[in-house]
Amino acid sequence: MNEEKMMILKMLEEGKITSEEAARLLESLKGTSSKTKKAYSSTTKNNQTQRSNNVSSDWLKDLEPKIQNMANTMANTASSFMDKLAKTVSDSDFKNVILGGYQSEREVKLDLKVTPSECKKLILKAKNDSISLKGYNGDYVSLTIFYKSKEDPNLNIQLVQSDNNVFLRYDQEKVQSIRIEGFIPESVFYSLQLESYNGKVCLETCKAHEIKILTSNATVDIREVDSQKLSVETSNAAISTRVYANELVDFTYYNWSFETSNAPIKYYISSGTSIGYQIQAVTSLNKIQVNIPNLTYTQNEENYVEAHTLHYDLAPKKVDLRITTSNSPIILQS
Repeated sequence: MNEEKMMILKMLEEGKITSEEAARLLESLKGTSSKTKKAYSSTTKNNQTQRSNNVSSDWLKDLEPKIQNMANTMANTASSFMDKLAKTVSDSDFKNVILGGYQSEREVKLDLKVTPSECKKLILKAKNDSISLKGYNGDYVSLTIFYKSKEDPNLNIQLVQSDNNVFLRYDQEKVQSIRIEGFIPESVFYSLQLESYNGKVCLETCKAHEIKILTSNATVDIREVDSQKLSVETSNAAISTRVYANELVDFTYYNWSFETSNAPIKYYISSGTSIGYQIQAVTSLNKIQVNIPNLTYTQNEENYVEAHTLHYDLAPKKVDLRITTSNSPIILQS
């Protein structure tokens, strides 16, 4: 009997029946039990059953408003939750969360032939995902785009050339995320600009006069890059850079800056006399660890360093470094 009662109450909780229907089912369940007992009970027992039914009827009358109150409480709680959720997200996002509007990840491949005389700047912007590029000896920008759309599963994404710029064209309002992977000509573009947020950026074997990398809440990893002016900025995530002497070929003077917060910066410096370094490093609530030979210090404190290599003025290649973070170490080593 208890099991049947629990089933009725569970159906009420799930909204499959009303409180009135639950009360009638419980009363019917009690009546069925009384008839079963009557088949083999004595007259005395019949009288007891009748009294029991009268008590049950009174109990059910008392139970019905309690059941109704419980159902109203559950409905109000659910309504309150939905109202709070709706206030925290936009209308389109609310529909996507509740109704499952976000699409699964889709993929599109894009190729564009470029020449140095016509293409000066490459601009690639991801969203809530990563950028991973590698330079190669060719004349095509060859990208694979992975995306999730909020509405249209067949989002129109194009690789466009206009006014000496090459860039991705898509409607950012319709996109939940975009990830960019691929290959770019290593020495065609004068300027390279990579942007994302909440997405890692990896750049390898690339040459350009200017390279700018901007993201947030995600790491940046740079390897084998030859750029006269390199600017890297993120937040709440680490920056790692590794440079070898034979990779700095195209320029004489290099100006590089790295900035993050709440995360370390690691810079692996090529040793030798072919490159001279001038360094300014700043952090807070942490230390700067320097393991570079032949440095002379203008200022050497726990969280602030100004220094240059002894052969800086005579070195054929010069690199000026500006490194800034907070609440985390800066590590400079050869």
